[in-house]
Parts: sequence; structure tokens; C-alpha cells
Amino acid sequence: MTHSTLATLQRTIALPLAGLFLVPLAALAEIPTSSTPRPAQTSLHSYTSRTWVAGRKKKRRRRRRRRRSLPESPININTATLEDLIRLPRIGRTKARRIMELRRSLGGRFQNIKQLLVVKGIGKGTLAKLRPYIQLGQGSSTAAPPTGPARTRRRKRRRRSRRRSKKRKRRSRRRRRKGKRRGKNCYERWQNKNGNTRLSVNVNVASRQQLRLLPCIGKKRAMAIIAHRLAHGPFQNPQSLRKVSGIGKKTLGWLLPHVTFKVNLNRASLREMEALKLLSGGLGEAIINYRKQQGPFRNLRQLLQVSGMGRATLSRLKPYVTLSGQWSQPTQTVRKRRRRRRRRSRRRRKRRSRKKRRRRRKRRRRRKNRAQQQADQQPPRRLPPKRVIVIE
Repeated sequence: MTHSTLATLQRTIALPLAGLFLVPLAALAEIPTSSTPRPAQTSLHSYTSRTWVAGRKKKRRRRRRRRRSLPESPININTATLEDLIRLPRIGRTKARRIMELRRSLGGRFQNIKQLLVVKGIGKGTLAKLRPYIQLGQGSSTAAPPTGPARTRRRKRRRRSRRRSKKRKRRSRRRRRKGKRRGKNCYERWQNKNGNTRLSVNVNVASRQQLRLLPCIGKKRAMAIIAHRLAHGPFQNPQSLRKVSGIGKKTLGWLLPHVTFKVNLNRASLREMEALKLLSGGLGEAIINYRKQQGPFRNLRQLLQVSGMGRATLSRLKPYVTLSGQWSQPTQTVRKRRRRRRRRSRRRRKRRSRKKRRRRRKRRRRRKNRAQQQADQQPPRRLPPKRVIVIE
């Protein structure tokens, strides 16, 4: 057989066999598997991008709602509710609650708008935004509310890498250490700046400017001291000063040499006396008039001669008032003297108790001796004769 004949035989056999296999496969491909079309597969990246876009849209809606609900007229912060405070710019639910808590601690009323700086989260910028929308009473607003759009859109901040931000923080710290901040702590910086070691400030009477002269006391801590004083009354001792937020054990140790708690009635002015609530209402003026006429007070009982001063008022006034020396921190030598005095007083008590015991013993002996002498001096008692009965 030649090569051409073999090729023709292969074609005649292969064509019908291929038709047998290919026809059923084509039929199977045409049969539909289900009535519903198969959904297209979504990637994880597309899902996350959709959720991120939806979250951004929700945030924008919230901002728009909040912009629309800004107050048209200024709100009185002394009578405002929680919902009224939330309408203010940059004030959410947590800051509104903090404002209401501060208002309760101040006795239910703000004396000045700057007292809001004590609230955590409210600084100078936030207070500047709030000023047109708040007031302390009727017609006491500092500025009229803006007539234009409530807020302007902020520029989008460029995202910086964490490494760059950390490097910049380190550089700023180094610059501060080299330049402005000379000293390990705030007390050393205060000494380098002022150096007034003889400074003494009465915490119960001082204003914010006077409190800022003290070491480690800035605007925030001075306002916190005044707010605590208005809410809980004047400070009696160093431990009560430690209740103020921002003053710990170390800061209190630096403050004590420059701080006083009692008002000297023989030297205080009318303004210092009226700073105490107990001496307000004309009582401080009456004390000064009595002092001019009769001279300085010798003891606290002499205050009862002042018109308007009774025993109940004097008992409440004693912890905050003095006539000569102010309270000072006891030094180590003073503590040693006090210990010696206590030991001496204990020894004296023991000696006195021993002497008392000896005296009691002597008195008992004397009584016994007297009774014995009296018994010896008296004649012996004659007993009646004994009757003898004889029984037979």
C-alpha cells in the first residue's frame, strides 16, 4: 500500500468517530443549569471601598444636620439644658455634660465666660467659636451671632507618615530643652525666672493673677483653684488644697513655703476680708472700724464685741482666721522640739502619778495610826458578868 492510500483510509475512519463524541458534548453545553443567572463575583477590595464610601457619606450627613441646628440667638449657659448645649459649635454630648457638672460645682451659676476653660477639651480656640452663641444672662452676650454660613469647610490635611511625626516631636522636645525650658522641673524654672523666695499668697483670697505668681501654677490650675474654692468653700489646710485637679504631692511640697490659708484680721484689708463669704455683708467693714477705734485684736473672743458677730459665726470663722502668725510648714528642728516636749510631758505625768500614789499611801497610814491611838487612849470596855447556869 502506498502512502496516499493510507491517508485516505485515516480520513474516512476519523471523521465519523469525531462526530460521535462531539455531538453529545455540544448538546450538554446548550442545556441551561438553572433558571436564574449566576451573579458576578465581587472582590474584597471593592467591598471595603463601598463600605468606606458609605461611612463617609454618613459623616457628611451628620455634619450637615449639625450645621443646620446651630442656635440663631445666644444661649444662656446658666439655664441651658443638655440639648441646648449640644447645639453649640464644637460641643458634643460629653463636653455638654462636663459643662453642666462644672456649673453644679460652681453653685449653679457661671460668673465669667472664661470659667469654661476649666472644662476638659475647651481651649482658647473653642471658646472663641463659642462666644457669639453664649451669654451669662439676658443681654450679656459678648458678640452677636454671625449672619453668614455657620461653618467653613476645612482644608483636607495631608496624611503624614508616623515616622515623620515622631521625628518632629523629638526635634521640638530638644529645642524646648535647649531654649526656653531651663531647669528639670517647673519649680526650678520658676526660680530661674522670678527667684522671689519670700513670696506668700493667701489661697482663700487671691485672684487669678496673684495665684499665677506661685510656682507650677498657670492659667488652668489657677482657674481650678478658684472653681474649687467657690464650690467647696475656703481651704483649711494643705490636704484640702491637694483635692484640686493638677496638684499632687510633689507640687504641694513646692507650694507650701509660699502659701497661706488664714486671713490676719489685724492686717487684712477690706477686699481681703470680703473675699471670705463669712466676712461679707458688712461684717468685714465692722471689724476694720472696731480695729481703728480699739486697736489690734488680742484674742479671738474679742471679736464678739464687734456688731454682727455672734458665737455661731465665730465658731465657723475660727479655721480661716488668725491674729498674728500664719500657718507654715514645720521644719525638722520644730518636729524634734515637739517630740521632746511630748516626752517631757509623759515623764511629768508619770512623776505626778507616782506622787499621787505616795500621798494616798501616806493618808491611809495616817488614818490607821489615828484610829489606833484613839483606841489605845479610850478605857477598855467592861463586859457584863457571865451568868453561869448549873444544871443538876
